[in-house]
Amino acid sequence: MSTSAAPPDSWLMAMQAARDALRAGSFDASARYHWRAWQQASERDQQATTLHHCAVRLLEQGDPDGAASYLEVARALRRGFADPRLVTSTEAQLARARQLADFDAVILAGGSGRRIGGSKPELPLGGWPLLDHVLLAASAATRRIVAGPPRHGLGEPIFVSENPSGSGPVAGLAAALGELRAPREPHEPREVGEPREVGELREVGRQSMVAVLAADIPFIGAALRPLRETLLATDEADAVVLVDTSGRLNYLAALWRTDSLVAAVDELGEHLSGLPLRCLYDGAHVVTQADFDAHGADIDTPNDLAAARDRLVATMPWFRAQPPDLIPATPLAWPGLALHSPS
Repeated sequence: MSTSAAPPDSWLMAMQAARDALRAGSFDASARYHWRAWQQASERDQQATTLHHCAVRLLEQGDPDGAASYLEVARALRRGFADPRLVTSTEAQLARARQLADFDAVILAGGSGRRIGGSKPELPLGGWPLLDHVLLAASAATRRIVAGPPRHGLGEPIFVSENPSGSGPVAGLAAALGELRAPREPHEPREVGEPREVGELREVGRQSMVAVLAADIPFIGAALRPLRETLLATDEADAVVLVDTSGRLNYLAALWRTDSLVAAVDELGEHLSGLPLRCLYDGAHVVTQADFDAHGADIDTPNDLAAARDRLVATMPWFRAQPPDLIPATPLAWPGLALHSPS
């Protein structure tokens, strides 16, 4: 009796084709094969492996921010399920991406969200809270510190609270800077989402740059590397701020030299409650960067949220010439993702 040959593993074939294209130096072709592999990935570990190799490609392309976002999701997929050696491999690549990016991030997640009818960081976008989108966008940061109520967040960020609670963005930023001034303690056990007290002021282990971000700018990831490049190229600048096409400076889509930001907050003294964020910029040397692609677009109204949902499934640049293949602009929106929000 004859038996038919087993069908080829279409996922494995696509992954091999992606590796071959990458070896040949064709990043676009490799990206297309990775997307095909994703469409054929029927298991959680296949999804994680696909995302891991997407990240390796992005690292070779010089994009540590994009790579870190894929690695963050791959790590979350693998933890508790995959061979520990695979988890270690993904974590090693994530550490590499963060070393290349070399910055910290503070995300301000307070505020009442009155205009949109609820807490903006918790608003769902593609099944994930806005805060998780921003955390993923900033996943190349060495430390991500959220000033706001503690919750379970993607990638286990550090949470701090302003004192007193509800005292505004400058107070929240000051609390976050207290964390940056404290040394990192990688082996300190802590529950996910557990807030920390601001430590004593010790200048150990922080990065030279810190992104200051809102919790409602889910597409900020693509702007972070250009912001770093601009700041590094402008010796006299204290900060680089995105400015939209109407000319509005987005003070919560900015990158600071850490020393300059610490000095600006210290100069305001101890009474920070209710101060507007723009007061930090009054005495600083600020460079603006045009935000033609609206990477810093925030979400203030239901219409803004609807527009963000439409934008979420926009194609990546290397797929725009390849219809009908469409790849969402964040791995959180990849179809069939076997991962759910930790909140």
